[in-house]
Amino acid sequence: MAGEHVANFVSFRIDEATAKQLAVVSEAAGLKSNAWARAQLMKLLGSKMRAPTVRRSVANAELLGEVLSELRAHGRNLNQLARLANGSGSLVSVVADIEKMRSATEALMARVLDLLKIEEDA
Repeated sequence: MAGEHVANFVSFRIDEATAKQLAVVSEAAGLKSNAWARAQLMKLLGSKMRAPTVRRSVANAELLGEVLSELRAHGRNLNQLARLANGSGSLVSVVADIEKMRSATEALMARVLDLLKIEEDA
């Protein structure tokens, strides 16, 4: 069967210190430990194999859930600020809070877009 790719499962053990290092570097990369290790192995070997997009989406689902929870909290805060502004008749007292929310929301959106991108090396 020319051109057919068969996926093989690989597993191995690492010590506690290595596991902690792996957790730190993979979290910094925004990946689960096994996804980060797999991507590094593929790079090292020069493999052209690509992980299915669905797997990447599933791996990012937990992170996206956290971001959506934060966005819901932003929505609640915005509603509270709107009530405060409507009650006082002035936005002056809430401008700083609105600016903080805008900045935080932009950071969240950047995180979402980063999580949704398809990695070229995974």
